[in-house]
Amino acid sequence: MRRIGIALLSILFLSGCGGGASAHRAEPVLTGFTCDISGTYRGEAVAGHLTRSGAGLLRLTVDEPTAMTMEWSGGAVTLSLGSLSVPVDPDTLPAGSLGGCLLDALDKAQSAGLIGSGKNGAYALAADPKTGYVQKLSIPSLETELVFQNVNLL
Repeated sequence: MRRIGIALLSILFLSGCGGGASAHRAEPVLTGFTCDISGTYRGEAVAGHLTRSGAGLLRLTVDEPTAMTMEWSGGAVTLSLGSLSVPVDPDTLPAGSLGGCLLDALDKAQSAGLIGSGKNGAYALAADPKTGYVQKLSIPSLETELVFQNVNLL
């Protein structure tokens, strides 16, 4: 009788362990990645490449509509066009700049979650449940819908 009881408990224990694996969701990857982005920003088509190495750090190379690179490194911002690079005071950038809204949403999401509110209003990020890689960003107040593709970890 004791053996039957142990066998039943073992079966119950083992069947309870395997059920949760399919419901596991990967934590969103909000830093330490590089990817291509495409979509609309303020209603205009945009495409480029994003590197996100840490909180407050972002490098955005825009290929469309105009080739340009914007880099946030802590409190400093550098804008590059071709071989010309210029340091820029972040406070002089237009409110809701493309790089600024990406940086704000990704930074806020680290503490507030994938759906929240930042400097530019409400944002919503979507991440792949298996990998945690960010797939989409929506900022309705800026008419911004971006898709993240070809994500690679740094």
